[in-house]
Amino acid sequence: RIPLATKEALTGSETLYLAVRGGPGPPLAAVKLPVDTFPRPFVITDQDLLPMGRGQPMPPTVQLVVRIDRDGDPMTKDDLASATIDAAPGSADLVLDLK
Repeated sequence: RIPLATKEALTGSETLYLAVRGGPGPPLAAVKLPVDTFPRPFVITDQDLLPMGRGQPMPPTVQLVVRIDRDGDPMTKDDLASATIDAAPGSADLVLDLK
């Protein structure tokens, strides 16, 4: 679940990105969602694995981070972001607070 305290600062044209990392390097999985409701439930499945994450065993602990992108370019860093949290694959009831 992704709560947001600053929803009034959003226009509705933003994009939410949720990344799953196994350590340094590119994400293992990523989810792109519209910014519409908060708190925002999310589910990450095998369908969300990126090519470099497919066919590899999932580490026992992954790092999750969520960003709201304001300009449509996922490479820019002027976004709202959560702190990175550690979780075991298959975890439920996680909360990533945007700041």
